[in-house]
Amino acid sequence: IFLMRQYMTTAIPKELVEAARIDGSSEIGVFIRIIIPLLGPASATLALTTFITQWNNFIGPTIILKGSETFTLPLALRSLQGTSTIETGAMMVGICIAVIPLLVIFAFTSRNLIAGLAAGAVKG
Repeated sequence: IFLMRQYMTTAIPKELVEAARIDGSSEIGVFIRIIIPLLGPASATLALTTFITQWNNFIGPTIILKGSETFTLPLALRSLQGTSTIETGAMMVGICIAVIPLLVIFAFTSRNLIAGLAAGAVKG
């Protein structure tokens, strides 16, 4: 909410919204035709950070999932660690596999991520 609010107050000029209202557009029309298209970088940033947070989520699946056949990747990596031994090789391979989707998504959305974070953080 904070990211989207900051982006909307700094990156969307009030004059543009007022001009659309003067031209006869309704509030819903202004929102759909003016504001939503301008929210692209902020939406991409929010989607990327939400995806990364949920991909790396550990506590939620730990509470909900009981069987090892439904474990998420962080839980499966944790199950490789025993009380006295750690399967280091398997854990490193699992970590590399877990990072690959994040790197691919970041490579495709990095431009929007940087634009969204920069525009939402600068006032003026």
